[in-house]
This record gives sequence, C-alpha cells and structure tokens, in this order.
Amino acid sequence: MSIKIKLWLSILVAGGIAVLAFSLILTWTSRQVGEAIEQSQAMDKVVKGVFELNIITNDYLLYYEDRAQTQWDLRYASLAQLLAGARFKGPEEEAMLEQITQIHADIQPLFSQLLTNHERQGLSEEEMDLSRDLEQLLVSQLMVKTQTMVTVTFQLAEAASVRVEIAQRRGSYLLMAVGGILLALIVSIIILTSNGIVARVRNLQRGTEIIAAGDLDHHVEIRSDDEISQLSRAFNEMTHKLKESYAGLNEEITTRKQAEEALQEYSERLEVMVEERTKELKDAQEELVRKEKLAILGQLAGGVGHDLRNPLGAIKNAAYFLNMVLKEPDPEVKETLEILEKEVGTSEAIISSLLDFARAKSPTKRKISVNEILQETLSRITVPENVEVVQELDETLPKSLVDPDQLGQVFGNIILNGIQAMTEGGQLTIKSEAPAPGRVSVFITDTGVGIPEEQLEKLFEPLYTTRAKGIGLGLAIVKTLVEGHRGTIEVESEPGKGSTFTVKLPTGMEESKGAGEQGR
Repeated sequence: MSIKIKLWLSILVAGGIAVLAFSLILTWTSRQVGEAIEQSQAMDKVVKGVFELNIITNDYLLYYEDRAQTQWDLRYASLAQLLAGARFKGPEEEAMLEQITQIHADIQPLFSQLLTNHERQGLSEEEMDLSRDLEQLLVSQLMVKTQTMVTVTFQLAEAASVRVEIAQRRGSYLLMAVGGILLALIVSIIILTSNGIVARVRNLQRGTEIIAAGDLDHHVEIRSDDEISQLSRAFNEMTHKLKESYAGLNEEITTRKQAEEALQEYSERLEVMVEERTKELKDAQEELVRKEKLAILGQLAGGVGHDLRNPLGAIKNAAYFLNMVLKEPDPEVKETLEILEKEVGTSEAIISSLLDFARAKSPTKRKISVNEILQETLSRITVPENVEVVQELDETLPKSLVDPDQLGQVFGNIILNGIQAMTEGGQLTIKSEAPAPGRVSVFITDTGVGIPEEQLEKLFEPLYTTRAKGIGLGLAIVKTLVEGHRGTIEVESEPGKGSTFTVKLPTGMEESKGAGEQGR
C-alpha cells in the first residue's frame, strides 16, 4: 500500500469517527434540551394555574361572590392535576415542587373554613366579633400561603428555565470539546503518519552510515510494501552482495584474530597455572617447615619438661621441709619460702603445658553434655569478686561423644584468659546452643581489654604470647585439642570492648550409631 493511500485512509477514518461522534452528541443534546423544555412548559402551566388561583382567591376575598367560589374550586382541582403530573430532575426542583404541593393542600381547609364562617347567620354581636376576628385570621393565613406558593412557583419556573439554558450550553460546550478532540486526533494521525515516514527515512539513512562504517551484517527493517520499503529492500540486497564480496577477507581476518586470542588466552592461563603452582609449593613448604618446627619443639618441650620436673620437685620438697622445720621463722624467711613455693607452682604449670603440647594424645570420648563440662570447669576455677559470670546454657542441648578432660582443659584455658583480660573487673558470659542437628557451639565472651587485629592471626601459634608471664602454649594446645575433636575455634575481638571465643563441635552421635550398627 502506497504512502498516499495510507494518508487518505487515515483522514477518512478520522472523518468518519468525527461524524459519528457529532451525531451521537447532537442526539444526546437534543434529548437533554427537549426534556428540559418539556419540564419548562409543564412549569409554565403550573405557574399559570397558581397565578389564576391566586387571582380568584383575591377576587373572592374582596366580593365573596358565589361565582368566585365556583371558579376557585375549578382552579384548585385543575392545579391539583398539574401538580400531580409534574416531574422534575434535580433535588432542588423536586423540593420546591413538594413545597408547592404541600401549600396547595394546606389552602383547601383554610378556604373551606373561610366559606363556613362567612355563611353563618343569626349570630349575636359577640359571636359576630369573634367571627370577624376568625375571618381576618383565615384571610391573612390564606393570603400568606397563596403568596408563598406564587413565590416558590416563580422560583421553580426560573430553575426550569436555567436548566434549559444549562442543557443548551452543555451541549454547545460538548460539541466544541469533541470537535477540538477530533481535530487534535486528525492532526495527531497526520503527524504520526508523517513521523513514521520520517523515522523510516532516518532509519534508512542510519543504515547507510552503519554499513559505510564497515558493519555489513546490518539490515534495514522492512515494515510494509510501500515506496520506502521497496527502497529498503533494494538497500538490503546491495548490502548482502557487498558482504559476499568481502566474505573471504573477513574469514581470513577472523581466523587470524581467533589464533591471536587463543595464544593470548593460553599465555594468561599459563601464568595463572604457574602462580597457583608456586603458591601451592610455597604453602606446602611453609606447612612442612611448621610441622618440622612443631616436631622439634615437641621433642624439646618433652625433654626439657622431664629434665626440669625433678629439680623442681626437689626444690618444692626442700621448701616444704623448711616450712616444717622452722617453727617461727623470720618474716623475711617466711615471705621468701612463700615466693619460692609460688614460683615452683608457676614453673610446674609451664612444664605441664610443655608436656601437654609434646605428648598430645587422641581424645578418649564418652557421651556427656557439654553443659556439664562447662559447669564442672567453672567449679574448679576461682573467679575474682569483681568478675560477674553469666551462664546462658541451652537446657535442650543434646549429649555429645567427646573427651570431658580435654574439653575441660579447652574451656578452662579460655575462661582463665578471659578473667585475666578483665584486670579491673567485668562480665564473663558463657553460652551454649545447638545451631543445627549434630552440631554444638559454645561462646565465651569477656569485657576485657580486647586483642588488637594484628595479633589475632598469630593468637593460636605456639610460643606466641602477649603476657609477660607465659610461654604461649595455652591457646595452641586449645586449638590442637579442638581440632582433635574435628571442631573449630574462632575468635572475635575489639580493643577496649572484649573478646568472644567460639568453639564449634560435632556431637559425634552419628559415628556412635554407625559403630554400633557395624558391631551388630
């Protein structure tokens, strides 16, 4: 379809929509105006009936003629029929019509009573005075009612006229609005059609620029079968032929490029492989050196421990003997003996640490709750008065297959470290939980001085310590014992706020069940 035919079809469709819309609006407007005019005409009749009834009422009140009375009855009945058949749209008009109907109903008994009072004969002078007073009262009420009915009727007539004007004005506004909308629609259709043509021409121009830049895979989109589409199809055919002429050259360039990329990729992969292998060798070498150092350190610790234990035992026995022999020693001698015993105890603790590190043995496991081990460990430790111990132990903790002595040593070492870190007092929190089936976690938190970040990585290395007294084997032994249970130990610390040691252990109950099943 050609562009010219598309434009004409667009204009015809828009024109048909415009004609249909105008016809519908004119029909609706005519109906609204007709209804408003019918209501206005009905209101004119009501106004005329009210006005005539008011005139006859005044005529009767002036002359009291029988003719006026008969006409009043006829006008009253006629007005009643008009009011009964009148219908208006809108709450205000309905309210005014109801008010007129109510007043119309109210004047009937007033008029009848006025007739009765006027026809009374043979009254005394006093009764005549009362009759005249009653007549004046009835006349005034009748006049007020009829005047009010006239006023409301004129207001209703004015409202009906206003409704006609509003219907006519609304129809005019609606016609103008729809006309503007349809005009905008026609202009929009023309603009969109023109923009579509311009966009397709620009698309063709952009395709020419892309192909001129070397992209022979680009194709111009063909949307229809008009003049521009024919030009786009010819353009695509020209591009295809141009691509075929350069196919061989592109293939050679692609092959060379792929070879270069493969060589570059292999070179990068070789570098990564060399780096990974070098790192593995370095890690293996460091691990080997570490194991050799630990082995030598263990042998040395065992030998030194055995060699020092006998002299220390002799010194301890000598100090004990002196305490037994000297009944009332000098204060200086007594203080010296106490220092000697204390330092011997310290030395024995160091030797015990050396021997524990040198002869690390496999755990002797039995079923027990980790909570029991924690409570037993706490009962053996002397806690200073300025340190508050808070226990948050999970009562539903399952039993675990562990070595109570080794775990007691682990928890005792961590608890003592926490107490020693709180030189000015604080709070030590011990918490246990089962984060997952088959797993148990213990958290020991102190509010002490904390550990600097640069010391955290070396904290579990042998012979590394931050205290003046100590050889740095406590946490190294703790790590060895925890790993012997196939568990892990972690530490989080912030200087000035305290530290948290987390021990995670498997319950080992699956192994126990598996061993039992194999035994059966």
